[in-house]
Amino acid sequence: MSNDDLRKQLATRSTTYLLSQVDTLPLGGFDGSPSAMAQGATRRARGEAFVKYINEQLGAKSNVMIVPECGHNDRCVYTTDAVLAVIFPTS
Repeated sequence: MSNDDLRKQLATRSTTYLLSQVDTLPLGGFDGSPSAMAQGATRRARGEAFVKYINEQLGAKSNVMIVPECGHNDRCVYTTDAVLAVIFPTS
């Protein structure tokens, strides 16, 4: 698959990115290199910057859902009622 095909696929798929509200501390293998920090000072900031980039530069229509009261913790994120409704819609 070509890079152009991958970009097109990324832009055309309906995607909701789950970002943790308090994923703001540099814990657990956080990349603090200058090039990584240019992308954002926290994982949440990097996620928001990525979605903004693909929406503005690639024409995607991706959404961001900030999961309240969760840090860098997948169990917290994926067991939140609001997230379960996105992953398993009832209609």
